[in-house]
Amino acid sequence: MVGIAALLPLAAVLVASSSGWLRRAYEMTLGLGILFMLAVLVSYIAADEGSLLTLGRLPTRAEVFEYPPRIDDLPSGSVILDLADRPQHYRLYGADLTNRVVSYPAATAIFRDGDEWNLGAADIRRLGVTYAYAFGFPRLVPGCVSLEEEGRLERNPFNAVPFDQPHILFRVVDDCPA
Repeated sequence: MVGIAALLPLAAVLVASSSGWLRRAYEMTLGLGILFMLAVLVSYIAADEGSLLTLGRLPTRAEVFEYPPRIDDLPSGSVILDLADRPQHYRLYGADLTNRVVSYPAATAIFRDGDEWNLGAADIRRLGVTYAYAFGFPRLVPGCVSLEEEGRLERNPFNAVPFDQPHILFRVVDDCPA
């Protein structure tokens, strides 16, 4: 296509110097060439972006970023503890970007105890954590803080392929004495 752009000055000279049926033939050829290039561009965009329309509608933010839709419905200012093994910050902020997120690196530094999560009540209260997000069920050190499932996503919404581990939103339950 770059070569065609370089030949446009030559085409302009040919069209300007011709008349009658030859000029109409040049104009028709140029017009059809431009329409063909636009058709190629439009079909490329349609094929590339059309994959987002496999649901028959525009996908929601939760479907695009593959997280449980319940995250978008949380009360404004909810604090989500990211226990997933890769950063999920942007996803966990929710559709209105009103949630607060304790990142995975911070959660690891504060709550990780070997292969288990030690959700201490003092740290949970200090950070104001109300929800936790994980891939699968996190192993917790026994204690008075527990997790109750709030929302879950088990399959990719576009191709229905199951995830290795479900993406789960938990409500943090603090039953520890104050």
